[in-house]
Amino acid sequence: MAEIERGYRLCDQCGMYSNPRQFTIFYFDLLLAVYGWRSGTTWRCPGRMRGEAWKMFFGNLIFLLGVPVARIQLFRSY
Repeated sequence: MAEIERGYRLCDQCGMYSNPRQFTIFYFDLLLAVYGWRSGTTWRCPGRMRGEAWKMFFGNLIFLLGVPVARIQLFRSY
């Protein structure tokens, strides 16, 4: 029984005890001469990460630099 429960922990978003995975959240912004990015990691259930992955994909679609990371996280959430 302990071997089955090894991967279980709390989801960062919903707080439920399940089998979440580690996801990377990355946003890239470019405004004229100022650029920046925001990134971090979180432990979430794949179902809870889907909404964030779609927001990350469409938010990074304008600048194209964050799209590969967003696509990887989107595929991992499904």
